[in-house]
Amino acid sequence: MVPTSSQICTILFTPVEDNMFTCTTCAKTYKKGNGYTNLLNHPRRTHIDYEQDAQEAAPKPAEPTVLFTPLHSPGVEPEEDLSAQSQFDLIADTMSRYNKPWEATKFMVGDNCSVNQYIGSKEGATPLIGCASHRFNLAVKDFLKGKDELITTVLLKDVAAFEATTKVLQKSSLTMSAVRRLGD
Repeated sequence: MVPTSSQICTILFTPVEDNMFTCTTCAKTYKKGNGYTNLLNHPRRTHIDYEQDAQEAAPKPAEPTVLFTPLHSPGVEPEEDLSAQSQFDLIADTMSRYNKPWEATKFMVGDNCSVNQYIGSKEGATPLIGCASHRFNLAVKDFLKGKDELITTVLLKDVAAFEATTKVLQKSSLTMSAVRRLGD
């Protein structure tokens, strides 16, 4: 989705007074006309790579996690079959809908004993860890084993972004709206 001129100006400029706006990057003040053209000309002329910087700073879309809560959906009637087999079938249908093989599931967290036993008894079963948080934590640690270098790289990027934000926050000329934008 392409942002509108209004949205771009809300991010790049802070209102100072009637029709006057300050650039959040260089602190120059500009007058807004009938539209946003005058304001948008400033970053196009002065901050040539502002679009690329914005794209790099924007969060990257992650692969969606397949989640479902079969017993909480409004379509489940009390008379419907909620046996272990039907729950297993629901999970299998959901996996096939997203074209995911059973091997794509690393582990399952369940709190229904009969369903857990039923799924665990299937050939090539997915490991079940129950619903205790300490077992979930152990399963995640086991899953992430051997990926220390990748985790360190990701965390260092977060630290670098945090450090850059703290340096910007030390400027005394920041407005409250600029601080809010840094926190988003």
